Amino acid sequence: MAQVGNTRRSWHLRANALVFGYAALGLITLLAPLNFDKHRWLVVHLFLLGSVTNAIVTWTEHFTVTLLRVPQPSRGGSAWRLVVLNLAVVALLVGVSISNSPLVIAGAILLVIVIGTHSVNLYRLSNKALQNRFAGTVRFYLAAATCLVLGIVLGTLAAFQKEGSVHLDSFHVSHVHANLLGWIGLTVLGTFFTFWPTILRTKMVDGVMKAARRALPFLFSGVFVSSIALAMDQRLLTILGMVIYAIGLAIASVPFIRTWMQKPPRDFAALSVSFSATWLVLGVLADILALSFAKDLPAYAGLLDHFVPAFLFGFVGQLLLGALTFLVPVILGGGPSSVRRHIVQLSLFWKTRFLFFNLGALLLALGDGLTQVGYALLALSLGTFIGLVIYTVRAGARVSNDSGQLPR
Repeated sequence: MAQVGNTRRSWHLRANALVFGYAALGLITLLAPLNFDKHRWLVVHLFLLGSVTNAIVTWTEHFTVTLLRVPQPSRGGSAWRLVVLNLAVVALLVGVSISNSPLVIAGAILLVIVIGTHSVNLYRLSNKALQNRFAGTVRFYLAAATCLVLGIVLGTLAAFQKEGSVHLDSFHVSHVHANLLGWIGLTVLGTFFTFWPTILRTKMVDGVMKAARRALPFLFSGVFVSSIALAMDQRLLTILGMVIYAIGLAIASVPFIRTWMQKPPRDFAALSVSFSATWLVLGVLADILALSFAKDLPAYAGLLDHFVPAFLFGFVGQLLLGALTFLVPVILGGGPSSVRRHIVQLSLFWKTRFLFFNLGALLLALGDGLTQVGYALLALSLGTFIGLVIYTVRAGARVSNDSGQLPR
């Protein structure tokens, strides 16, 4: 059993090193005085395509195995998926940055293959536990993967449009919807149903999985309709799709709020996760308003591009901070006392970091002269967290070695 624990810990440390690596590169690129057309695109995709996609592929397999209580699939297969995934990510990041069409196409194809094989893997695992009441969680992951494939196609089409093309804005905004609200949004919401009570250390309220089954058709059809409608520049149909998505979000929020009322969040991990969900709701409502009042598609695309960085940090970035603050101590293990020590280390100055992060995201949303201050607050908070994780992991390894345990 000890060897199994060692192997699991070693795997997750290596896999999540990629998550932190891309986040660190994104932070460095954000702060670097670079001056080229794709600078902003590169920063966003280092976080979303690099960091977040690696996290999703790693953790959705872990949550599926844990929730459904099925045997862990081959680590070799999982490792190869991560290798190919990151080849695809690098090809896309470099290809789009230097406008190299063959690299973009190769990266897009590899990414579709990886997500396809990952989805097949999750589907096979879920088939082994059809009677498990949490099997519905995997449906969220499969729906999210479908949205990512759509997002890849739309993003590739956008990458080949010239400036001034009538299709550039439509492909771009539809790509954003499919990836942010579909790939990331559906994965997060599907995980929230079981992860939220766990992170609050309380029992699951009644009707959680019933709410999940009811919410998924609204969420999936809403994001799919809105993405396709945007690609076709059909404003009213896009608004309809977003309203459907908002209905699904409202249904999914019921057990989330009931669990909150049962035990309110009081630490950094729980508050970060709860505020990330708040940013998701605000982002959906702001998107519906922008769609309703923007005079045309280019005007709407401008509004969306203005708000995406705030949404990226407020929702996605804050979710990673909260989830990894909870999960990293569990990965490091070492018994209850060690886990508590790791939590304390990762929670250093957490109230200040939590305030800085949300204030920074808010300043990005407000824009104008406040943008640089917002980025500075976000960089300080995110950089501190990455440093604390590195310190905690190294300290945990030293304790294991000093106590005579095998390094995990």
